[in-house]
Amino acid sequence: MSEHEEEELEDFVRRLGRRSKSKVPLSVITRAALMVVMNAEEQIERTIESVGAPDKPQYNDKASWGRFEEYWINVFLRGTLRANPPKKQVG
Repeated sequence: MSEHEEEELEDFVRRLGRRSKSKVPLSVITRAALMVVMNAEEQIERTIESVGAPDKPQYNDKASWGRFEEYWINVFLRGTLRANPPKKQVG
């Protein structure tokens, strides 16, 4: 992550804590986000099938890595929006 991205993440975590009136560790946010994505696996697969697989990024090409990341952001966003809430609780 870039320094700017790290600052944005720290600000986000602080805002969540302030709004929820409790400290929200990054590990909890990460785990929750992964559970949401994993719950949407079927919808993510359908999205990949409909938009096609991403191009493999070139090793030292920032632009191709940016497109690769953007692809996955869009796939995860579309898939999770179509998914039903998880049936089981974490833990």
